[in-house]
Amino acid sequence: MEIIKGAGVWTHPGEAGNDWIEQLRTSDLSVGTYCIPVGGRDAQSPHTEDEIYVVTAGRAKIETPGRTDEVSPGTGDLRAGR
Repeated sequence: MEIIKGAGVWTHPGEAGNDWIEQLRTSDLSVGTYCIPVGGRDAQSPHTEDEIYVVTAGRAKIETPGRTDEVSPGTGDLRAGR
């Protein structure tokens, strides 16, 4: 077992807009925290890795092809393809 220090901890991205911090990378898995400030947008382009988004404060809108959901802390069961 490994405790991943800092995973999920908000860091203000400052002038950069969004901030990605990777806490763990192995051949099978990476874990990181992507901080998007209020009013910000996730500017990533689609990629092949699966992702889990966790909203820890406030509200967000998740938009994927064919689906848009409003999410907030505790929203729960939002999985691709559902």
